[in-house]
Amino acid sequence: MVSADIETEGGASLGARQYEDVTLSTLTANNPTFVEAKLRLNPDEHAGNVQLDIGANLEGWGWFSECNIMDYGDDSVGARCLDTRWPWQEAYQYNSEEQSVDLGTWHKVRIELDPASMTFTYYVDDQMVGSHVPADADKLRDAKFNVSIGVWGDSSETVTGYIDNVRIGQITPPATILYDDFDDATYDGTINPAKWELDLPEVCDVAQQEGAMVFKNTSSQNDVDCVLSHPSEVSVDDLSVMEAQIKMSSDHNGGTLNQGINFTTCDLPGGTWWAFCGLLADADGVRSVLDVWNYGDRDESDIWWESPPADYDQWYTFRLEVDSDTMTVSCFVDDKLLASIVPRDASELRSARFSRNLDAWRSPGSFATTYVDDVQIGQVGQ
Repeated sequence: MVSADIETEGGASLGARQYEDVTLSTLTANNPTFVEAKLRLNPDEHAGNVQLDIGANLEGWGWFSECNIMDYGDDSVGARCLDTRWPWQEAYQYNSEEQSVDLGTWHKVRIELDPASMTFTYYVDDQMVGSHVPADADKLRDAKFNVSIGVWGDSSETVTGYIDNVRIGQITPPATILYDDFDDATYDGTINPAKWELDLPEVCDVAQQEGAMVFKNTSSQNDVDCVLSHPSEVSVDDLSVMEAQIKMSSDHNGGTLNQGINFTTCDLPGGTWWAFCGLLADADGVRSVLDVWNYGDRDESDIWWESPPADYDQWYTFRLEVDSDTMTVSCFVDDKLLASIVPRDASELRSARFSRNLDAWRSPGSFATTYVDDVQIGQVGQ
């Protein structure tokens, strides 16, 4: 396992007529791992792609995971990621979303590998474009992977790609501290005012009970937000990570509602911006969701990303992160990335101040008992 970052500097140039690569390192999937690089395709010699690649050779076949910038020969250039068997078999190919890019411009690509689930997660310019568990995950679990950079072309024309800032390393988990486990019996039936501020309409019934914070509501003809807030607002540099265990009770009546972690600011033009990471329930059941929205300025979210169905009466660990360097907002469920995005308001958000909240929203007529426990606050890892 590579334990330290490996970096290239200066924008090395690679040119090829078929395929050329440079093997940088060999690693095994023992720990959560990332490889990333900046890629650029020459505006004058671009009949192919420039790529970052993780490959493994197994008995009689190979497998690789790749992010590239590709010229498709029809005036379109895209950045995307994929993984597949080799020799190629269609049933084993996965393609991420593709981002339209320009020739001659730098773009950062990143591949993350979680060995616990053998999930490969792909990023272009710090935005997640896909996540996939290969069909051969069990066979790949013990494989040795070669990390390579290179260019490819399928014609006699020269392809020149530029590659810079190649990094390989372990993904370090966020450094968090336990903020409130709701075990202090002094506050049973109420709320610790030193740790939480209340913004509770009369229809909200929120109190610590039996080692958890319990959110209930009476039916209302209007939307209701039952919110507990950390007492201090912070800048984006101190926002970082908030994590909590969250559970949705099966007493849910089928109305639309949620329970989760929420970062909110009112410092943007137009009003309220939020990032919500948590459980959503409606007539179709329960699922996890990331919602990032400048509600005061737009009619739709920057991202609304839902998971497959979740279960009632089961605890899930949600983590909401903001990377202050890239302004990437990420939502994790049980340590697995649900979704991430760089908001459209990233530049304005850099100067905003944020509240950190436990948020229970209820639509008119909806009801459920929801639970929060073991709230942690900390700093984003690598």
